[in-house]
Amino acid sequence: MDIAYGASTDIGKKRANNEDSYLIDGAMKLFVVADGMGGHADGSTASALAIHTIRGVIQREFDLFDTLGESPSAHLEVGKLLEFSVHAANDAIQAVARENPLKSGMGTTVVTLILHEGHGYLAYVGDSRVYLRRNGVVYQLTDDHSILNELLRQGRVTKENFANSPFARFKNALARAVGPEPMVDVDTLDFELAPGDTILMCSDGLYEYTDEEELVALLADQDTKAASERLVALANDRGGKDNITALVVAVEGDAEGDSADNALAVLRASALFEDLTSGQLMRLMAMSMPFALSDDQPLFDAFDEADGMYVLLEGEVTVSHDGEDLMVLERGAAVGALALCVGYTHPASARARGDVRVAFISRADFQARATKDPSLSLALLRRITVQAAHSLRSKTRILLEPNADSSDAAPAPIHLDPMEL
Repeated sequence: MDIAYGASTDIGKKRANNEDSYLIDGAMKLFVVADGMGGHADGSTASALAIHTIRGVIQREFDLFDTLGESPSAHLEVGKLLEFSVHAANDAIQAVARENPLKSGMGTTVVTLILHEGHGYLAYVGDSRVYLRRNGVVYQLTDDHSILNELLRQGRVTKENFANSPFARFKNALARAVGPEPMVDVDTLDFELAPGDTILMCSDGLYEYTDEEELVALLADQDTKAASERLVALANDRGGKDNITALVVAVEGDAEGDSADNALAVLRASALFEDLTSGQLMRLMAMSMPFALSDDQPLFDAFDEADGMYVLLEGEVTVSHDGEDLMVLERGAAVGALALCVGYTHPASARARGDVRVAFISRADFQARATKDPSLSLALLRRITVQAAHSLRSKTRILLEPNADSSDAAPAPIHLDPMEL
């Protein structure tokens, strides 16, 4: 898979120094952006030290990629390597700060991307971001490790009332960074690349002046260097209050289909996943097992053990019981979501109507992921709980409301929700 890449950085209009750093290693297909912090403590040293330490670690361990092959655990191995490289950067910054007390407290954000065999692998800390433009839609793949984002996730503030809250003074404060503390938590993510994908890695000096809708057009240019320069110029034109860095990577080839045809767009449009960020949806997809069914093949039969959730990516599925068709499920349906929480047997059968593509997430994989990624599991379990409550309330109303026409009339049918199947 051929790629093109380009980057641009600028001091901006308000800062005395540029504390951003970036690295491109075309041979390893390694890309890093770091936004240093610390001012007098020398954020520029922290960001430069971070990117070169990460590169050194990846370079020393690069033989790993020759041994991966088709290993199902490849994403775990690469994720561990990237995580280790960021920990090494943290140690390096700590060591310099110990030797020079004037640099104590310096730190940096980090977003690291490596491409291998049609996959992208990310490791990140802080509030620098990675965006993916795919089929005319832009997705934010990383979650900001900021005090504001943590408060929003916990429901303690909303975007609307944050400015008037007691936490307003923490607007730009980071919850995590590389360097200030002896230990740091690193988030990782892997995703499948597609022809026509464009990836943007940037510091907050850029994304504060734009949004995902505008980035669709700004990242449409396959001239990656020109695109990066245009983005930096835009941020400067709109104020340039911070250092600005944009690194753009484009996967060559024509996009296949429109946004409705890719799995990420299907999940994003489903009500069950509406509270999940794009990065969380990517992580959910990474733990899924995709497969295809042809016409009349079973997705599952009644009384089979339910051990996970099925998401219909393409096509339709007929649900039936005792030979009677109950419903037809379409693209985006999340079937058996309750099975992520508890085990039970399927109350009905489900069979493909024509060709069908499905993603399956097992309960075992989801619960294992929950320990490492509680924000993802909490967001999804919250939506499952809300939908289950609505379904239960609907059934209760049908059971308890008197029939307006006749006390002898048959009770209204109780419909199954796809998540209960």
